Amino acid sequence: MPLVADAFGQDGPWIVLLHGGGQTRRSWKRSAEAIAAGGFRALAYDARGHGDSGWSPTGDYALPRLEEDLAAIADTLDGPIGLVGASMGGLTALRAAGTFLSRRVAALVLVDIAVSPTQAGSARILEFMEANPNGFSDIDEVVAALTRYNPLRPASTDTRGLERNLRKGADGRLRWHWDPALMETGPRLGRGDFTHRLNAAAPGITAPTLLVHGAASDVIDADGLAEMRRLIPHIRFSEVPAASHVVAGDRNDRFMADVLPFLKTAMG
Repeated sequence: MPLVADAFGQDGPWIVLLHGGGQTRRSWKRSAEAIAAGGFRALAYDARGHGDSGWSPTGDYALPRLEEDLAAIADTLDGPIGLVGASMGGLTALRAAGTFLSRRVAALVLVDIAVSPTQAGSARILEFMEANPNGFSDIDEVVAALTRYNPLRPASTDTRGLERNLRKGADGRLRWHWDPALMETGPRLGRGDFTHRLNAAAPGITAPTLLVHGAASDVIDADGLAEMRRLIPHIRFSEVPAASHVVAGDRNDRFMADVLPFLKTAMG
């Protein structure tokens, strides 16, 4: 099953960027460019079932499968690596940094995700992803749906980036470019050993760790942050104002203002 990635930069340690559920590697483009300009090499890849990567023939998108994919990618890279993971990608990165990649991960950035995200915030994400199973008639309908979900995101007349996250079906309707089976098997609260795997991994994280969360996000609350502090005592927190769950998409400038100095310090 092929995994498709974009690489940025010519030299320096590798920073692997893991997107959230329903997104693609292109959601990291501006962040990856800033990371490369900061003296690193960045690798942003489409998770299985997303974007241009292959879809699981068995419809398996459970957390252990995502971990295996990251392990395979890490095997192709040299030296210590940094991980920057948002939402679903953050869960994968957390597991990696605390278990199978613990000796290689030199820096970990978790983006608006915690071991115990809120029920309300998680439910709202799932509601958005499960809406419009029959797709959209045109790009304007897609824009309207995104605006309802995230009114903080500035409106743009350039929809080319958005169009790359869509595919046109035989019926001419636009649908998100990810496998619908993700909703049945992907990682989420209450499914499988989701919480146990994260709780078991977190104490094994020794790399410098930064959790960046959106001030307007409903996915992490004070209790979630306190639990992360208990599980990873050396963790640092950064709150991005006027940002929702999709922090880098809403305020990439402010996001990178915190992340890039952190990576430079942690990666030496």
